[in-house]
Amino acid sequence: LRFASATGTQNSYLVYGGFSNPIPGASNATYSWNGTAWSTETNLATAAFRRGAPSGQPNNTAALAAGGQTSPSTPINSVEEWTDPSFATRTLTTS
Repeated sequence: LRFASATGTQNSYLVYGGFSNPIPGASNATYSWNGTAWSTETNLATAAFRRGAPSGQPNNTAALAAGGQTSPSTPINSVEEWTDPSFATRTLTTS
């Protein structure tokens, strides 16, 4: 995957979204790393790349996927929340 989002540490990592092959193809794939092996996880609800991801997450059991693009000219404004073992789409509002 290219332009994927990622968070975690060297022994507990989550990678999601990005470009899949053939390009251009946004991906909703999600993978976790436990320090030894990669595992396939529940996919994102929306296939997208260049999604914002928080830095400094201590493990692969919680993360956010914010914004991004579904194609080079199509931005999105959704936020998806990862809480092991699945993603949930949340709508954020301001007051």
